[in-house]
Amino acid sequence: MAKRFEEVAALLMVCWFEVRGRISTSLLSKNTIYGAYLVFKEEEMGAFGFASQPFETSFRSARTDLCYDTRVFLETGYTSRRPRQDGLLEIELGEYYVGFDEEELEMSVLETREGGWKGGIVVQGIEIRPK
Repeated sequence: MAKRFEEVAALLMVCWFEVRGRISTSLLSKNTIYGAYLVFKEEEMGAFGFASQPFETSFRSARTDLCYDTRVFLETGYTSRRPRQDGLLEIELGEYYVGFDEEELEMSVLETREGGWKGGIVVQGIEIRPK
C-alpha cells in the first residue's frame, strides 16, 4: 500500500475525537466539484466506541460561508462508510464547487459530546479529490 499521508494518528483510547483540515483553492483545479473524505483503517483488534454517537462533519468555505454539514457513523454497517481499493475506508464529509475565486476551504470531523471511550482506528487524514 502506497503511503498517501505524511503522518497518521492511531487512536488507542480517546474520549474526544477532532480532525480538522484546511486547503487553499489555488491548489485545486478551477471549475471542478471536489469531495472531502476522512480516510482511515481499523486496527486488527477492531474499532470500538463509535456506534452510539454520530460524528459531526463540516466542509465549508471560510470566505463565502457556504457549508455542507452532516452527521456520519464510523461504525461497521453504516452506508456512509465505504471501502477503498487501497484497503482503507473512507467517509464523505461533503462537496464543494471550486470556481475561479481563490479562497480557503475548511473541513472537520468531530465527536466531542458523548465523552465515551473509543479507539482501534488509524486516521490517515482528509483527502480532497474531484468527484
